[in-house]
Amino acid sequence: MTPDPGTEAVAAPMERFSSVEIGWRVLLLAALVIVSIPQWISQAGVGLDPSWMIGIQLAGIKGLVYGRDFAFTYGPLGFVLGPKALGPLDLHAVLIRLAMHLAWWTSAGLLLFRVRGYAASLAFVAATAMSGIALDNEFNFALTGVVILPVLGFLLLAELDRKPAWAVPAAILAGAAMLTKFNLGVACTGALGVWSLMRLARRPERRVVLRLALLGLAYFGSMAGLFVIYGGPISALWPYLLASKELVSGYATQMTNSDPSLPGPWAPASMVVMASVGLVVSLARRSDLAPAFALMLAPMFILYKGAVIRQSIGHFLVVWPVMVSMTALVLPAASRILRARAAATAAVLAMVGWGFWYAPTTIQKVVARGPNNLAALWRLDKTRADMRAFDALLKAEQALPPQFLARIGDATVDVYPWETSYIWSNDLNWSPRPIFQAYTAYTPALDMMGVRHYRGPRAPRFVIYSHYAIDHENPCAVDSRTWIELYRWYDLVDGHGDKLLLERRSTPRWRGAEPAGEAAVGFAQSYELPRANEGLVFLKADMELSLLGKIQAMAYKVDPPLMRVEYKDGVAANYRMVWRNATGGFIASSMPRDLGAAIRLFQQGSADEVVSISFHDPSGRFKPEVKLEALKSGVGATVASAVEERAAR
Repeated sequence: MTPDPGTEAVAAPMERFSSVEIGWRVLLLAALVIVSIPQWISQAGVGLDPSWMIGIQLAGIKGLVYGRDFAFTYGPLGFVLGPKALGPLDLHAVLIRLAMHLAWWTSAGLLLFRVRGYAASLAFVAATAMSGIALDNEFNFALTGVVILPVLGFLLLAELDRKPAWAVPAAILAGAAMLTKFNLGVACTGALGVWSLMRLARRPERRVVLRLALLGLAYFGSMAGLFVIYGGPISALWPYLLASKELVSGYATQMTNSDPSLPGPWAPASMVVMASVGLVVSLARRSDLAPAFALMLAPMFILYKGAVIRQSIGHFLVVWPVMVSMTALVLPAASRILRARAAATAAVLAMVGWGFWYAPTTIQKVVARGPNNLAALWRLDKTRADMRAFDALLKAEQALPPQFLARIGDATVDVYPWETSYIWSNDLNWSPRPIFQAYTAYTPALDMMGVRHYRGPRAPRFVIYSHYAIDHENPCAVDSRTWIELYRWYDLVDGHGDKLLLERRSTPRWRGAEPAGEAAVGFAQSYELPRANEGLVFLKADMELSLLGKIQAMAYKVDPPLMRVEYKDGVAANYRMVWRNATGGFIASSMPRDLGAAIRLFQQGSADEVVSISFHDPSGRFKPEVKLEALKSGVGATVASAVEERAAR
């Protein structure tokens, strides 16, 4: 790709700088590299987040096919963002992490030599470094900025220099980003699409269309090639993208969470507003800053959603430094005019100060971490050995009871709802349901992937079960159809502490369900369950967002409804609903409140009898009517078939 004829580069190239100015920028770039050298491998752990990190490592080691055998918000390259020393993929992760940083440092260095002024170049590096320096709790370990920023950097270079060739590495990186974490891939793809539209709007010619088509080939070629290496056969790429899209689709109305210690949504939202206002003003004034604002807008919005939906300190600090770093992109375009450069420099430095206000660190951490990580890379064999030695201690702590292991042998095993450390620590033959952490199967399509797995020929012989759920949900009503299928096909054969060992039956507990009534109730209106006699009652609850709710979910988030369960013993419990899955049905007549009740349900067929249920809408963003359908286990059309038909509609 050659420069556009008849146009000039927007920013000054390197040869226009004096030797002192060049030396200043070389020192700044060296400082950026030194302070942002990443950690290469992390220790294994136990719990919700450590379990998905272990899970994606095991998926790669075992060769599970993404989109068919396995689906998560992290893709087949997700192991790079949370590498563990659990197998040969740790070396791949180190090499890819190094390549990602080289791409980031290269793009940042090239842009730095298009920034005029000592203060402006210092501001550029300070803001850029936010995405790579040591912050409290090492939230930059996830490399969110290192995925997004080089894509934006190369696209901005293509725009500033009017050299479309710079967009090629951006397209390759954006294609790879779709396989790391889906929302990061969408952010990068959105920026690539915006740049393509800007180029086409400037020169709507056949030659430009052809070049953009070639750029698309680089994007899809990168994605397809890496997927074949790490994800599975090329035929699974489209199912992987569909499953990833499904995981994203329900996030804003299911995974909402609030941490009162955080600044609330206004801080990341104000970043999006400032970028939007900057774009509008720069377009109106035909300013050179318009491309920078346009390129950052889609990633800024994606990061904002990540910060405010699951509003926790971890989610906030993963994205907040990157939002600050993106503000540095205005400096290369603002450098030609002194007044614009001074204003942009002041604004970016203010963003850096604001960034550290919410993402604190210390000089000692910033200065020491990079050299320490460089030493760890230099002694990589020792680094890997040290991690494996630490992990071996954890592995011993996570050993399952001997009677569990004796019974399991080399048979296939799954864990429910999420603790994959049991698989790794006991070297078990893992056969996971595709959505391997229950709380992420929050749509009927995702729920049915688990149903098909437990019902099909690849179903595990054993399941290690714990009666847990997040966000005050009831474990039986999360991936509710998957849980019903688990209960239909598995018997309790052993228990130890908070763990149950379930073994697959030769036949399901029941084969059909009979209609037991329909009703339409309002929120807060109690519904009395029909009696099931010797069987169980399942309830389908169909809820729908109002128009305002749909708009709010797109722009912000909507809290899910609550379910109040009245038990026969007079106790009432409130559970947060996985409301989309409620349309497929959940076990209603015997809803275990704790592990002991779950044991009774598996052993006796009933526990914690429920007399009535009501639904509540704290957000006020759902339509007022809830359509209910009750089913009794028994003879007739199977519950599973009914759910599949409902999902198809």
